[in-house]
Amino acid sequence: MKKQTIFFIFLSVFYFSTYGQAITASSLINKVVEAVAKVKSYQFTMVTKERKLDNSFHYGKSSNKILVSPYCVYMKIIAEKNNGTEILYNPSKYGKVAVLNAGKFIPDMKLDPFGGILRKDQHHTVLEGGFRYSVDLLYSIKSQLGERFDELAKVESDIMFSDRLCYRISLNYDAFSYEKYVLKDKESLYSLSMQKKISEFLIIYHNKNVSDYSDVQTGKVIEIPNAFAKKAFIYVDKISFHPIGIEMYDEIGMFEKYEFQGVKYNPVFTADEFTKEYDGYGF
Repeated sequence: MKKQTIFFIFLSVFYFSTYGQAITASSLINKVVEAVAKVKSYQFTMVTKERKLDNSFHYGKSSNKILVSPYCVYMKIIAEKNNGTEILYNPSKYGKVAVLNAGKFIPDMKLDPFGGILRKDQHHTVLEGGFRYSVDLLYSIKSQLGERFDELAKVESDIMFSDRLCYRISLNYDAFSYEKYVLKDKESLYSLSMQKKISEFLIIYHNKNVSDYSDVQTGKVIEIPNAFAKKAFIYVDKISFHPIGIEMYDEIGMFEKYEFQGVKYNPVFTADEFTKEYDGYGF
């Protein structure tokens, strides 16, 4: 018998003996939260597909290193027109800015993570890198829906995604809609999206009186989604219990997709690995 077949049989026996029945979406999310909380650093390749305001899509691929606490990020773009661009976020050394290296003939730039240059065609900032943000979002959705979560979210087992054996959580929220909201003093679209656990991109996409992420004005009336998405598919690695694939849909169709490839859990980084001086970086 092939080793792979033996391994799959072992997995089936293990999960059946552990849960005794088909795992629910709630119990799976709890295991994901527990697993992610134990990991202190990551290294992975991320493939992205994000809708733009003109309904075309921005495709990206990047190599990433993340230290969870204190939060630090190193990202190198490895596919698209900005191939080779490096982004470094280390607030203890550089303050609350992202250091960008766009090429050896261009001086390094210190940029606002929320500014237009780094946010162009991007749904999220460097502050949401890794798994903590997506897991916090999933847990928030589970908490908001309460007992209804397991009615709306279904779990399929033994789904292959990115060459990994996964659970797939399918969440359908038919009550997805938009509601009027008045922007408060000193409120940003980012802070609003974090508070409400909704998509910052969908706010801009849905409101013709909002041109970009910084277009905010106290008292402005906008419409915001009542949930992050109308439909979602989450692929959870059956070994690491990490969400290595995420697809989000609104009333039109998919608006963002993320795939985490070749994930290394708890890699050991050197003291200078989140600085411009690290050997191998181009800063």
